Amino acid sequence: MSAVFDEIPDYLRLAWEAHQVSPRQESVRTRRHDVLTPYFVHPQWASATVMQEWRLPIELRWIGWRVLLLHDVLEDTTYPLPNWVPEEVLSLVKAMSFENSLAEREEVWERPPIIWLLKAYDKASNLMDGSWMDSRPPEYRQSYRQFALELAARVKERYGDLNIVRIIHALCQLT
Repeated sequence: MSAVFDEIPDYLRLAWEAHQVSPRQESVRTRRHDVLTPYFVHPQWASATVMQEWRLPIELRWIGWRVLLLHDVLEDTTYPLPNWVPEEVLSLVKAMSFENSLAEREEVWERPPIIWLLKAYDKASNLMDGSWMDSRPPEYRQSYRQFALELAARVKERYGDLNIVRIIHALCQLT
């Protein structure tokens, strides 16, 4: 277990540098809701939250932690993932990446169930700072909620009544 603990600074540094030093667009260095919060807060929240899912096996939480820290690197940055990132993590990061949100909503169900699980953390984080959706048509927010709730339903069916399922349901009632 200590070997995994030793990786923590490297993964945190990688996620920070990718989003803060090498964003594809300057606008993605910060979160959309206030344009002040570093983007890094999003993958950090998602990865920390999966680590607290005591109902998930620790091995799944550790792989999820790594993948969620890096899940937007390929989509949103020009930062290359280094060779020390294990193939399993790289493969899952690639599986978390989609061309756009419409492709994500259609294609995610063809991906392994672990992707549904990890996408649930991603979407919950986005719902938490959901004011960025205010500039979109109301149908967009409704569609986003429906997608998050479908993820939650499938996660619950596959992994049980996790905290993330409850978080998504609570957030969908608030937003």
